[in-house]
Amino acid sequence: MDFITFRYGKNLPPSPWKLPVIGNLHQLGSHPHRALQALSQKYGPVMHLHFGSVPTLIVPTHVDSPGRLSHVLPLCSPLP
Repeated sequence: MDFITFRYGKNLPPSPWKLPVIGNLHQLGSHPHRALQALSQKYGPVMHLHFGSVPTLIVPTHVDSPGRLSHVLPLCSPLP
């Protein structure tokens, strides 16, 4: 699974609700791998989450192909 931070823009993938300061961290709990699997079953393999105040695009490695993410890639920047 790849984590990509990105700038705000249009055409973002689906996202669960978030809290103002902690974002979606409260939804990960003590087993984040299980929580991410449950969220991906509800919102699809490509999701937009906030880890704290950092917007993050969740992309499984099997979806990592330029054709399937062409609408999102202009918004992305790789992690440093």
